[in-house]
Amino acid sequence: MKFMLVIAALLLAAGCTTVHRLDSTKCQVIPVPQGLQNPSVCESMREQIARGESVILKVAEGERMPLKLAVDLPMSTLEEAENTFAFKHDTYFLLAKNKFCLSPDGQRWANVSSPKSVAKLFGAKHGEVSFGFTSKTNEPPYMSIEVKTR
Repeated sequence: MKFMLVIAALLLAAGCTTVHRLDSTKCQVIPVPQGLQNPSVCESMREQIARGESVILKVAEGERMPLKLAVDLPMSTLEEAENTFAFKHDTYFLLAKNKFCLSPDGQRWANVSSPKSVAKLFGAKHGEVSFGFTSKTNEPPYMSIEVKTR
């Protein structure tokens, strides 16, 4: 499925703090990963979005999902690698044509193009990016990048 949360979008986008209201209890909410086990559900979602309709997904607190991440920038690429994305809180995803929003409760929504709005909804006060090169005896040097909020 091509609907993956891309952290780079949160880091590169900018915007004012805007929170939208939408009551997800009045919509079909697809539980993840259970609701995506059937390929026909994914196809139905794709068709809904193509028709201009919104799709809402919910990942429960504590859920752990494989995350495939690849980054292609002018200066370098991050080759596709698989990690595990562990959800600390219930998280809702609203997917629509030209729109990708997140919500902690299915009521208040922020577009991922506004990192300040997403941070406000999820209670993040400060963000931090750490970057470094490390070299250890008997190991090849490596580069590390860490992104976190407080």
